[in-house]
Amino acid sequence: MKIKFKKIITLLIMIIFCKISFAEEIRVGYSDFNGFIEKTEKGCYKGYGVEYLNKISAYSDLKFKFVSGNFKELMEKLKNKEIDMLCLMVQTEERSKYLEYSRYSFGIPEGRLYTKKSSPIFYRDLKYLNNKKIGLIEASLFKNSVENYEKENKINFKKKYYSSEKETREALDMGEIDIIATEAMSRHNDLKLLDNFPIEKYYFASFKDNDFMKRFNKAQSKVIWLNKNLDLTLYKKYYGNQSGENTLNLTREEFNYIKSNSEILVGIIKSRNILSNYNEKTKEFRGIEPGIVRKINKISGLNLKMIPVSPQSNLMKSLKENKLELLMGVKKESDMEMYDNLLFSVPYINYEFSIVKKRDFYLDKNKEFRVTVPKKLKVLKEYLENSFSEVKIIDSPKGELLDKILENKADVAVIQNYEAQYFLQMPKYLSLVISNYGFYNLDSSFITNRNNKMLVSILNKSINILTNKGEIEKIVNSSISSNIYKLSIYDILNQYQVFIVIILFLIVLIITILFRIIKLNREHLKRTLENNKKLLEANNKLKIATKKAEIASRAKSDFLSQMSHEIRTPLNGILGMARLALENKKIKSEGKNYLTNIEESGFYLLKIINDILDISKIERNKLILNPEVVNMEKFMKNILNILKVRAREKEVNFKIKGLCSKYKYQYFDKIRVQQILVNIIGNAIKYTSSGGNVIFSNKYVIEEGKILCCYEVIDDGVGMSQEFLEHMFKPFEQEKNKLSKYTEGTGLGLSISKNIIDLMGGKIEVKSRLERGTHFIIKIPTTEVLEEDYKKLKNKKENERIYLKGNKNKRILVVEDHPINEIVTRRILENKGYLVESAKNGKEAVEMFSISKLGYYDLILMDIRMPVMDGYEATLTIRSLNRKDAKSVPIVALSANAFDEDRKKSLKYGMDEHLGKPIEINELKKILKKMLNK
Repeated sequence: MKIKFKKIITLLIMIIFCKISFAEEIRVGYSDFNGFIEKTEKGCYKGYGVEYLNKISAYSDLKFKFVSGNFKELMEKLKNKEIDMLCLMVQTEERSKYLEYSRYSFGIPEGRLYTKKSSPIFYRDLKYLNNKKIGLIEASLFKNSVENYEKENKINFKKKYYSSEKETREALDMGEIDIIATEAMSRHNDLKLLDNFPIEKYYFASFKDNDFMKRFNKAQSKVIWLNKNLDLTLYKKYYGNQSGENTLNLTREEFNYIKSNSEILVGIIKSRNILSNYNEKTKEFRGIEPGIVRKINKISGLNLKMIPVSPQSNLMKSLKENKLELLMGVKKESDMEMYDNLLFSVPYINYEFSIVKKRDFYLDKNKEFRVTVPKKLKVLKEYLENSFSEVKIIDSPKGELLDKILENKADVAVIQNYEAQYFLQMPKYLSLVISNYGFYNLDSSFITNRNNKMLVSILNKSINILTNKGEIEKIVNSSISSNIYKLSIYDILNQYQVFIVIILFLIVLIITILFRIIKLNREHLKRTLENNKKLLEANNKLKIATKKAEIASRAKSDFLSQMSHEIRTPLNGILGMARLALENKKIKSEGKNYLTNIEESGFYLLKIINDILDISKIERNKLILNPEVVNMEKFMKNILNILKVRAREKEVNFKIKGLCSKYKYQYFDKIRVQQILVNIIGNAIKYTSSGGNVIFSNKYVIEEGKILCCYEVIDDGVGMSQEFLEHMFKPFEQEKNKLSKYTEGTGLGLSISKNIIDLMGGKIEVKSRLERGTHFIIKIPTTEVLEEDYKKLKNKKENERIYLKGNKNKRILVVEDHPINEIVTRRILENKGYLVESAKNGKEAVEMFSISKLGYYDLILMDIRMPVMDGYEATLTIRSLNRKDAKSVPIVALSANAFDEDRKKSLKYGMDEHLGKPIEINELKKILKKMLNK
């Protein structure tokens, strides 16, 4: 069986090889028409004719070899059978006696007259064309078409004949002739088009009694059947940018009209959202239609001045009385009497209307329903009445169409599609959906008085060029992308007023609880110290007291950890909502001040929580160092730039003396050293009065064979007492004196810094006197890294870096039971361009994933603590589903638990990453880059 199979495969390969090897070669003659068949510098062929013949090769056993020459030479070669086929042949009775033509024509049968761009002759300038010297190819029948053009337009040319297209171009450049006559199949980007006219159709031709034309015709038939618009497609590809296609070909009269008209008033309806919108303050238009007017002005030289008009005014009357010369944005009604003596341009855009309804409403064509439509749009009302048997039409202003559905005064609304997409972004319309895109189409044109035919001709040419170049499509896309609805402070207050009241209450409650905890903790620590002093008298009592202190400390750490989790969850919503609202340009300065105060209070609260977490980790021996290779110059520059800003705000003189650069690259925990320096130097600036001095320096010392980076911070601020120096590194300690106005904070900064330095094996020394200032000396062990090793590590890191390419098609499922946190996460992701869907708990997330198409979701952000089904159980359920993407879809945990054991637990349950709350934007971006490019 295996031997037979091998024989069949071998036979098939031989058949294919023979078919390729013995394909018949057809010699095709061509003239030097640019864009039709051209030989490149590398010896390859390209162009309209090459691609056309390649398609025929794909459906036949014919392959083509190209032979160049002028038309006269090629005709002789064809008669002598030195070539097999000739392109761009016009069929005549005489030629049909000795030539056989292809069954189908091809190409664009159009003649063209060109001249130099500097010539004063205009498009269709017949008066100036008379008696001009024109160049023609002698052997071509194209001269017959030129003679017909002369008769039709009653002009005479002085004809000169040349052997090739190349010679006619050279004659034009040398000034021997004024005009060249050529086919549309020859490209002339650098010439001015004077006129175009119909000519005979083109065919492929060969000598009689050949043995390949039947196969050629059969293959050509297949090509035309499978590519209905092949000629037009190839023409746009190879000739689309030539002179005449995307150039404004003005007649002399049109040119003079533009030159003589200084200003043309164009009425544009002033309030139609994405279509047209007029700003009364800046006196500027924005939107699709103003964008089109600006483009027309640019390419035509017209001076169209946009005038805002109201849709309620009698616009047609204004046109007829010449109060306006042009009008945009008025839809053409079926009642043609209103357009008497008015003239329409070609349409500049086609507007689609869509049906909008509530999600749960089912539209039945055979049952009665209420539809609200824009006022004065009679043609749309007529269409609805003809399309539906039972329909009740309700007129409404555009801004109230969707409100009618919410008020149950209508079942559906018919609204222009661009406007529907804008309005449905608003929170109050979240219950509405578009059920039928492209329900009805309506062209929009310029309208003017009938005596402005010259103006309409110029507009038509301009619109056609903009359409061909895709400029109108660009304007539409740009207007849509810049017209995204921004959530206003009113939307937030109106839609989420209950949540905002709860948030404000929680802020007050959380701050009260937190400071109560700190106060109780201080009292607890004081009592513990007093008890310890008493228990020192007896060893047995000392052991008991030590054990109790350890238990109390552990209980305190566990309590603080739990509290920090409970606080972080609402804090994520507070900070997120504040940031989203601040980014909204529509919020007034007073509202921004309130939001800024909320955000600053939130970040202050977050700093307190982070300090509590750090001290909790330290007491539980959970603080871990993460050393890395550091460029010291950049490291110090970044830190000092931050602190310079603080000093400048406080009006403190921050001086840097002696930054040692002996070891350019070092190996240590960059984040923790930055935390230490920002803490110590920041305190020095905080506790120094305006006009005072803070001095920073660093150097390197070697002690016991280790390299130590020695940092010194000296200030002339308030200083510390000798009593306080003895216990300054204990948690929650702050000195109370007459200068206590400087002592805001938790009192954890120095304690955390000291513990980190100890963990690194370093030292910290302090000298201070009240009202004389303080001197800190910090010594931290480090390791030198050679420059070549640093570059290797850097290159490796850069090679491993993953970049996110294009967010617009990435879909993320956010699983979050807390409404505010869901809104915050959604807005952050949507602002980055992602598609977002939401689930309220783990069970709903599993159901949504189960019924989705394979690969529908690119990533899942999974909250941990949720009702019905938590994040751990939901992840296990998804991973166990019988789907190809169940085990591969990235799942990222969202949790206010910020400890390493929480991250390990998330990974254990099948999640790919762990993201803490409040969400840090930069951390979220890193995780998205990593997860979405696996």
